[in-house]
Amino acid sequence: MKFYKDGYTDLRGRFDYASLNTNDLDAAAKFSILILSEEHGAVVRDALPPKQ
Repeated sequence: MKFYKDGYTDLRGRFDYASLNTNDLDAAAKFSILILSEEHGAVVRDALPPKQ
């Protein structure tokens, strides 16, 4: 397991988890994404890397 990126969503609620200035995405098999909400709590979701 390797840490890839952190950040926040934009005003539309979208988070760009796939863009970096390195080739690290080529080695990623999946992403685990932590989703936090004060109202709804927290959940971790898995996602495949986007197609390049």
